[in-house]
Amino acid sequence: MNNSALAYGLIFDNLLALSAQETRRLINLYALLYQGLVVSDSWMLTNQGLQDVLSSPDGSLLISEGIIK
Repeated sequence: MNNSALAYGLIFDNLLALSAQETRRLINLYALLYQGLVVSDSWMLTNQGLQDVLSSPDGSLLISEGIIK
């Protein structure tokens, strides 16, 4: 996989039932390693931790800066 974007289903598909804080930590880690994170729209609907992150002020920044695509 190249260094342009990462689609990482394990954290966003909520298989691990991560909290918003744990999800935010992983987003920050992968944002350092890749130019963006590609998240399926269904994962945004089914993952409560991801919904909490994206509904925070930081979440809108993650989307507007193109970190989450």
